[in-house]
This record gives sequence, C-alpha cells and structure tokens, in this order.
Amino acid sequence: MKKQIENVKKMLPLFALAIFAAILVGCSSASDTTNKANGADDKNKTDVVAAVDLLKEYEKSKEDTKRKYDGKEIVVRGYSFAAPQMPKGNEWAGGGSVSVGEKNYNVEDINCYFDKADAASFEKIKGDQYITVQGVFDGGLFPKMKPCKLVKIE
Repeated sequence: MKKQIENVKKMLPLFALAIFAAILVGCSSASDTTNKANGADDKNKTDVVAAVDLLKEYEKSKEDTKRKYDGKEIVVRGYSFAAPQMPKGNEWAGGGSVSVGEKNYNVEDINCYFDKADAASFEKIKGDQYITVQGVFDGGLFPKMKPCKLVKIE
C-alpha cells in the first residue's frame, strides 16, 4: 500500500501539469471562438461600397470622405459607361484607367488606375456594365483609386 501511495505522489505533479495544459488549450479555443464571433477574424474581409454612395458622400463633404477613406484599400461596385483606357506600348508607362460611377448619377466618376500587369483582366470590360474593383482610395482633386484590381464584371 505504501508503494502505491508513493507512486501516486510521484504522479501528482504530472497529473497537475496535464490538467493545467488542458485548461490552457480550452481557454485558447474559447478565446478564438469569441474573437471570431466579435469579428476579430475578419481582418481580410472588405465590405463593398457602392460607387454612387461614395460619390454622394464625396460631393457632400470631400474632407469627411478623405478622412474616412484616404489611404485605405476599399472595394467599390459601380457602373462603367465605357471600356477602360488601355496602356499602349511604351507611351503609357503607368498602366490604364477605368471610370466607375452609376447609371443615373452623372456628377462625377471614380477613376480607377491599374498597372500594366493587370491590363489583361481590365481589357475584358466592354463598357455599359457593372464592375467591382479594389484599390487604395485617394480623394485628392477628384476621387480615384490606385492600384486597382478587377474583382468582378457583371
């Protein structure tokens, strides 16, 4: 009996360590679940902004819009009236551009500038269609985004 008690005493620290590890893992898992429920896991998720809403906001207060979006990567869905201006040879080193706006809102469009490397995807835009683009917003003299990536053509 003494031998069994001694064996149990030797095992107690190991048993306590196992319980501590189980509690630690359980708490970590619960923390991850809570963070996901609170949106902490949505770092890469970007909401789509309607071009017309962004343009109306810009028209109402250029400065407020710049404070909210300048330097941030956003995704914008809007209407492209025409095919993009495509880079041609070496005359346009930077790339091309496409305007994104809204069918019934002709005040101003968002100019979306893309790199030469992305020209093939933008070339698929024929105009008179809705597109979704992603890029960094710059509200300088006029609303623009660069560098833009084409997300979707509808």
